Amino acid sequence: MAESFGKKRVHSNAKSEDASRKTRLHSQPESQSTLLVDWGRMHGANIENVEIKETASDDDRKLTRGAYASKDIPPNSEICFIPSTILLSESDVRASEIGKAILTYIDEHQDAKQKISDKIKHPHAEILLAMAAFIVHQVSLPTADSHWLPYLASLPKNYALPLMWTRDRIQNLLGGTSLLYMIIERLEWIQNSTKVVENACGHYFPTGALTVQSMQWATCSIWSRAFPKAKPSLDLQDGSHQDVQDWIGLSEICLFPILDMFNHKRGYRVEWRMTEKGVSFITPDGICKGSELLNNYGPKGNENLLSNYGFVIENNPEDYFKVFLGLQQEDPLYTAKKAVLEVVSENDLSHLVFLKDDLPTNMISISRVLVANSWELAILEARLTSSTKVSPHSTPICLHNEILALSTLYNLLNSKLKVLKSTTPNYEQDTIEFPNDDEARKLVHIYRAGQQSILEHAIQNTRTLASMTSSCHKQYETLREYIDDCTIHLLNPHLSPGIVDLMAAVSSLRWNDNESVTDEEDWFDSDTWLMLILANEIKQGAGSHWSRQLADLVCQDQVRQKHLGEITQDIQDHFSENIRPRLDELEGKISDSLWKIVQHINDQDKFVTAACAFECNGATLESCWVNDIKNSCTESYDDSFITAIVLD
Repeated sequence: MAESFGKKRVHSNAKSEDASRKTRLHSQPESQSTLLVDWGRMHGANIENVEIKETASDDDRKLTRGAYASKDIPPNSEICFIPSTILLSESDVRASEIGKAILTYIDEHQDAKQKISDKIKHPHAEILLAMAAFIVHQVSLPTADSHWLPYLASLPKNYALPLMWTRDRIQNLLGGTSLLYMIIERLEWIQNSTKVVENACGHYFPTGALTVQSMQWATCSIWSRAFPKAKPSLDLQDGSHQDVQDWIGLSEICLFPILDMFNHKRGYRVEWRMTEKGVSFITPDGICKGSELLNNYGPKGNENLLSNYGFVIENNPEDYFKVFLGLQQEDPLYTAKKAVLEVVSENDLSHLVFLKDDLPTNMISISRVLVANSWELAILEARLTSSTKVSPHSTPICLHNEILALSTLYNLLNSKLKVLKSTTPNYEQDTIEFPNDDEARKLVHIYRAGQQSILEHAIQNTRTLASMTSSCHKQYETLREYIDDCTIHLLNPHLSPGIVDLMAAVSSLRWNDNESVTDEEDWFDSDTWLMLILANEIKQGAGSHWSRQLADLVCQDQVRQKHLGEITQDIQDHFSENIRPRLDELEGKISDSLWKIVQHINDQDKFVTAACAFECNGATLESCWVNDIKNSCTESYDDSFITAIVLD
């Protein structure tokens, strides 16, 4: 991996990568690199093909160490071999006095376990802590007492990672991004970890060796250099091979001396061959003498690259935005939804949204559960327990749920985008405080631009997917056209003209059901109007724009009323005690033609049908999503809402 002594080479685009190679190369005899190579050879490393060089720009403070081919290397040949005896693995840490003391202490102190494991929510949080402390301890020992000191002494003294920035700089450059919270969590984790180590085995460390700063440096060394290594229990035979991505769950954290100097190149072809004796690095393609020896860290987004390695890739096809979906305990249906989520997704509530991809299928299916009402949960639970085993990932629960799920994702993504755009870094102030660090500002700019592009693409995807949910396979030019066709709302152009005129006439009237009280209110609130409108459309029958959907709605009326139970009786009472008296009171206050419409909708059965549909299929949608307002994240965007009844 590229190492920075004050700076790290920019992997931002092809131009900058080429420019970084137009620098002077020089070897430093008896440098830490030389001592590292000699130490490796002494323990059986085969590194005859490898030459370690340091790359310097005109500013000698900006050094980057890399590995280069000392000779031509044929295709399908071994670049180098690193023996197991010099690897620094999780097993080595667990076997050490430091590792045993820390892990035992954490097991015996629940408060320590919670601080360590919950803060960064990393599956290897405890061993990460133990390994960082082990490294700090090793570098504090006399040379003769530390097996790994030649390797650890060769590591950068400083890392150009956000984790090493000041708090104010982190807040300024990363404000509004997910990375801001990640870095702050890591800093707090390091502070907590240092206290745990002090309590567990502080007496093992020389005075002044164990500090937050030394733990911060060791943690950066692990984050930026560690690779997975197959666990010893796998008992791999000589020549056996596993791809890095196959080690998840079968691996332990490991530092690979010398190999970790190989810089990253996206898409680069290389093979790891792990045996009990060590690891071989194989090139499927030939490498010419003098060429840089490279590695492929795997597909990683810029958030991962910037936080862990200190570089980014412009227009990175693996770039992503991480979205977290959470089930709130305050949700009245929390228990039922939690049970369904365990079947649907195993409670995986974090998702990666990529720039050129569709929204993750699993993210949509989880959103369906999170926004589901009791009616929709009953439908989903029946599907999950049926013999047909309908996939919750590919099949919407119903149109109402699908529109609500996608609009909720829109709200979430749009809020993230607004925060990102409203917290633009103060680059001028950063330049004043850190005049020699243009690279960090460039990396942050590329990272933030990528996050914005991903969010904008994902937001548009919520509209595209919503307009594709039509059961009649009709093509719609805009999402608003589709919403008007499948929902009833107060501004829908397909409403019967008479009901629109009635709303306009009644809007000027005020209601007061107690002459001794001077406060007045609207004759009907917007939700009541929506139910009356639906009742009117039901009575229109074939004359309604939604005649097909309304026929289906009426067929499901009894099922819906049974599901709502006592709520149905409450609706009936509400109509008798509140709605009907107000409808009757309109006589003489409006025109005769409008009074006929009032008599038409003064129907308790139809109102109950409409109100039950509202309970099960009502939705509140942001108008900027429905109307496809492109600049929805500017200060002038329309943030009003549309309340609608979705007609499946």
